[in-house]
Amino acid sequence: KYPGLNDDVLARYLIARNNDLTKACEQLQRALEWKALHCPILKSTCIKEISSGKLYIRGVCKEGRPLLIYRSCKSFPNERDLEEAARMLVWFAEHLQRSMPPHMSKYTLLVDRVGHKSENTDSDLMKHVSSQFQDLFPETLMRAIIYPSDVVFYSIWAIVKWFMDPVTREKVQPMMYLSGVEQYIDRQYIPKSMGGDDEYEYNPDDFADPYSEEELAAAKETAAKSASA
Repeated sequence: KYPGLNDDVLARYLIARNNDLTKACEQLQRALEWKALHCPILKSTCIKEISSGKLYIRGVCKEGRPLLIYRSCKSFPNERDLEEAARMLVWFAEHLQRSMPPHMSKYTLLVDRVGHKSENTDSDLMKHVSSQFQDLFPETLMRAIIYPSDVVFYSIWAIVKWFMDPVTREKVQPMMYLSGVEQYIDRQYIPKSMGGDDEYEYNPDDFADPYSEEELAAAKETAAKSASA
């Protein structure tokens, strides 16, 4: 039924739906229909969000999985466009999928909460993309490491986690101390702002559209037709 998809992709949908074939096919069909309408998403359509530096791919965890770093202090919900922010998330997720080592299918998320304030929390964006990401990228997150997680965060997490399914709940790892982060990530890949050794200064030019020339040509042709319509 899906000759263009490899076994690993099909397996992820089955696992995400507890081997329920009907539900897995429904989820996969939703993803294919969404991608047919919206993909590939070009960097130019979410350049403001990409340039913010709130999200980028850098280094690997100790298991060799790509490391996606989210700097919450650079998130300003009152200043961003919701749809553009959602496109940016999908764009980086596509980057991750296409840069994944052949024997791997999951990445590690490092949430940098240094300098985080309440106004940086983007609940609307998370609500907007949560179900979409479940459809588009099932079973691709290995774990989410959140640091620093203070007493207030732990208090909120103690309540919120029980609304998650057990598998997702186990993937979220709040850390109060840097030593907890170092269990999973070497210091050379932990940003200096978090107490690590990586002095990388984010530059949006380091990330180009991750698509083939054929995909880019088709996307630009579609955009041109839409503009002239």
